[in-house]
Amino acid sequence: LRPTSAAEEKGHAQDFRRSKGSFAFLALDGKFVSPLYASILKISQPQCQTLTLLSQAGLHLVPKGQDRRNRSYTKSNNIAFCGASLVSLRHLITAAHCVTKRNSTTILSTPANQWFSPLSYLHAQILVRLGKPFLGEGKGALQEEILVDKILTFGTGWDILVHDIAILKLKRPVAFSPAVQSVCIPPPNIKLAAGTKCVAVGWGETETTSDPDALMEVKIPIVSTAVCKNHSKYVKEGFHVCAGEEGKKVWHGDSGGGLYCRLCQNDRQWYLYGVISFGTTIDGPSVFTYVPRYTEWIHRHVLD
Repeated sequence: LRPTSAAEEKGHAQDFRRSKGSFAFLALDGKFVSPLYASILKISQPQCQTLTLLSQAGLHLVPKGQDRRNRSYTKSNNIAFCGASLVSLRHLITAAHCVTKRNSTTILSTPANQWFSPLSYLHAQILVRLGKPFLGEGKGALQEEILVDKILTFGTGWDILVHDIAILKLKRPVAFSPAVQSVCIPPPNIKLAAGTKCVAVGWGETETTSDPDALMEVKIPIVSTAVCKNHSKYVKEGFHVCAGEEGKKVWHGDSGGGLYCRLCQNDRQWYLYGVISFGTTIDGPSVFTYVPRYTEWIHRHVLD
């Protein structure tokens, strides 16, 4: 991610503190649910907290048979590969290509809408690290480190180019804390206007480094689909949302991380509005999976 200016970051951090949130992370406080959310959402909303970096998680591959306690599998060995957002005690949302795409030409034919084990297709385990804004050893307190039990994708094969979303189920529940919280899922099919300011989060490249070890955030505006299509033929209305502006966009390594937005100007609540999917041209916006399209699907499987 390309970071915002110091002044913008200071103001945004104040917004986060007022929202009572922290990073990896969004949350729902019953007192501050927007009227819009209450009137539109007809299915049960899991309890979540207000946004900060607290719901953002890092995903790491652990080769089959390797002891996860062996720290040799950390980012220095290119094992850290994607981000994800915690949405319940045992579930995270990430990009489907993070867990099915082997390289630029090979996508695994995983079962659509059926839970599967990471070992059965990836031949590796996925370790989720929560509550730690730094990837380097000894930098900040790591709150949670849990293996993924099962994966669920909406589509299969090359369908993930459109349905680039997956649910990860953990082997055990997380322990919520001031450093680990969950993010809220938005009402189904809600649309935010172009120009709406949101926040993208990730560990990907920045202007100054290709391998940052700190969780980054950037405040970026929603871009209309019509404008976004001028930068990529793969953008699909109703499946994708675009965001970004000159000097501010997501980069390689940010995939699976969240795009967090407020639903209205005076709303104190933040929601997981998008999942980082792919980039466009050098000067174009970034493309995110449009989460409100999958709200009911997410709730159906997260509440199971």
